[in-house]
Amino acid sequence: MAVRSDLSLFRRLGAFVWPHRLTLVGVVVSLPIEALLRAGRPLLVRHAIDANLMHGDVPGLWLTTLCYAAAVALLMVVLYGQTYLLARLGAYATRDMRRQLFAHVQRLPLSTFDSLPLGKLMTRLTNDLESVGELFSSGAISSISSIVTLLFVGISMFAVNGRLALAALALTPVSILLAQLLRRGARRAFREVRRRVADVNVYLQENLSGMSTVQAFARETRNLQQFDVLSRGYRDANLSAIRYDAALSAAVELAASLCLAALLWESAGSVLRGHATYGALVAMIELLSQFFSPLRDLTSQYTLAQQAAAGAERVFSLFDEPEAVDATGAVALSKLQREIVFADVRFSYRDESPALHGASFVVPYGKTVALVGTTGAGKSTVAKLLTRLYELPAEQSGAITLDGVRVQDLTLDSLRRLVLLLPQESHLFSGTIEDNIAFGLPKELVLSPGERSARVRRAVEQLGVAAAFERLPKGLKTEVRERGNNLSSGEKQLVAMARAVLRDPEVLLMDEATSAIDPYTDGLVQQATATLLRNRTALVVAHRLSTIERADKIVVLAAGKVVEQGTHEELLARAGVYARLRQLQAA
Repeated sequence: MAVRSDLSLFRRLGAFVWPHRLTLVGVVVSLPIEALLRAGRPLLVRHAIDANLMHGDVPGLWLTTLCYAAAVALLMVVLYGQTYLLARLGAYATRDMRRQLFAHVQRLPLSTFDSLPLGKLMTRLTNDLESVGELFSSGAISSISSIVTLLFVGISMFAVNGRLALAALALTPVSILLAQLLRRGARRAFREVRRRVADVNVYLQENLSGMSTVQAFARETRNLQQFDVLSRGYRDANLSAIRYDAALSAAVELAASLCLAALLWESAGSVLRGHATYGALVAMIELLSQFFSPLRDLTSQYTLAQQAAAGAERVFSLFDEPEAVDATGAVALSKLQREIVFADVRFSYRDESPALHGASFVVPYGKTVALVGTTGAGKSTVAKLLTRLYELPAEQSGAITLDGVRVQDLTLDSLRRLVLLLPQESHLFSGTIEDNIAFGLPKELVLSPGERSARVRRAVEQLGVAAAFERLPKGLKTEVRERGNNLSSGEKQLVAMARAVLRDPEVLLMDEATSAIDPYTDGLVQQATATLLRNRTALVVAHRLSTIERADKIVVLAAGKVVEQGTHEELLARAGVYARLRQLQAA
């Protein structure tokens, strides 16, 4: 079972090596040359002793010495080229794998990230991939090199003296058998190491991201204790893996020592009886050293292979996560002409209680519909399902349609060009404010830096919020720190709105922020919201009274159900759920 698993991993890894097959061919061609040079040097030593020294052939000795020096020099050149090509192969193959993995991660549905913490994801994209890269650059090919060298050296040993070769190699099967016995335990140990380092990364990422909360609640000592537990677990897993590695190395060293002892014991009688020459004995000792050198390499390469295999398993498990893909025969919708319909939509997150219980309502073309309700009513779920950040499973009833076409039957690209989700807290990236606003430009639009800056300025002016950015030290050229920590909540909202102006979507889904901001910025945000919603089909998770009152229709959600629909005046007149929410908000 383990062999089949290894073969499957190597087949998948081979797909990333194949585009660089010319480099691989160069490495493969160098392997027998290296092995021949390594195995040939002891034969030159035998010739120097038996044919030159024993007969006083000084000119012949000089010639043999020159041949030996040439073999050493050529071996150095071959090893240099081989090392360079291996490193190049590993670097390019790992780059391709990292690129494809990152592209794959970006196409995963949002639900995948709910079950995959950011720290573990980062571990797979960094640590695990690096271990696979080492397998490309040294592990697999170097193992083949060691095996080829063993083959050539073994042939040379029997060519020198078969009797001595049998005595010298009698115990090598023992070390090979021991390596196989340790194999499964080593794989389990390295899997545990990969799991433990992921746990450490997850904990670090969570604590560093929430450092303000950690310090506010004086949790430093308690968190250090928890981190110490995780660190000890990682240490113990590493020690277990090291024990397997040490056992393999010790087994090889023991076998090498016993084989040398057997060679010397056998050679004592063979040389005296004339069955072997002194040159053959010296050559056999050198060949035996050459034989066990690749065996030692194989143990370290075996350790590396186990680490890489454990890393590759985790990387490919991420590759195996299903992407959000277009349905067969999916259509591209470029413009909304009629309405968006939620018809009896039922949805739950994994095994949790249902978030929506048969929600039904219509968003007419060119109108603003406000979604209101208490926390957990299902408002944000509506937005996530419409944009297919979460997929509506076939077994759950109901449908969401745009102009009569189900969202599942639309291409993802056309759906997300048509519908833009503006979350309550938009993420800001490193770079300037201008860079972050320009994030909203269509991907196919190629602009010069000057044209891009002009478009960003026009978007800010169109939104009427230029004054808010002019107050910053460098205006739109102000650098944004990680996650926008140097900007206020209101300024972050304005950046997100300016992005939306640049994108100019047909349909806007907006989750209004509820964070407290100063009156000046709040006025700008409300003004920008009104500008953004004007003459646009919009579905707003509304928190501000002003936005709710301006909406063409209000949909009231409670426990995942639509309990009321109508205009602001109609719902107040009913004196129902909306009227009570309004009273609470006003109070």
